[in-house]
Amino acid sequence: MKQQPSIIYKRFLQKTESTATFQKRTIAEIQDEICIVDLTLSPKGSWHFMPEFNTILAIPLAGGIQVQEPVKMHTIPVGNFLELYPTPENHVAITNPFASETVNCILIHYNSAQGQSQLQTLELPFFQWQNNQMHLTLRQFSNREEFEFMPQKPNHPLWAICLAGAFEFENRLLEDRDALQLISPHLCEMESLCEGSILGLIQL
Repeated sequence: MKQQPSIIYKRFLQKTESTATFQKRTIAEIQDEICIVDLTLSPKGSWHFMPEFNTILAIPLAGGIQVQEPVKMHTIPVGNFLELYPTPENHVAITNPFASETVNCILIHYNSAQGQSQLQTLELPFFQWQNNQMHLTLRQFSNREEFEFMPQKPNHPLWAICLAGAFEFENRLLEDRDALQLISPHLCEMESLCEGSILGLIQL
């Protein structure tokens, strides 16, 4: 099979920032377009930042998180995600509310039309969500399960992120937190290599 033009982001090459309270790994980033962050928080740990984009999707993967805006605190349990519209002049804090558990989440930063911050339900094994130009698909697979995916926008880049397990995606190996950007995607073929593997597909 001929490979589609792409850029691969291997976990061991991703930019990482670590402190006693958090580890932030930038999975993929395109200036002024998108930034996808893998954030792990120690018990009661937090990460504070000034938003560079006007929209953030906060998706807990292991343990719930809290997101603090200047005027409101959002609590996000696993099985939900927060659609957040921060203002650039105010900082945001992502916090682990647990005293003895480490938590992990994915943060997708991008620009879109402004809206109302809201908590939404996320149900696996198959979840799709669209708002403004963002198309998000999350899918959990059984071992050796095959799947074909047709992007909503064939001429727009597609990011595939392995959130758990491992995949063969368009003849490329994606392991935990690896990502692949397809430049002008068409029909994509993939196969799960582990039971319970989770793949995220993002398109703007």
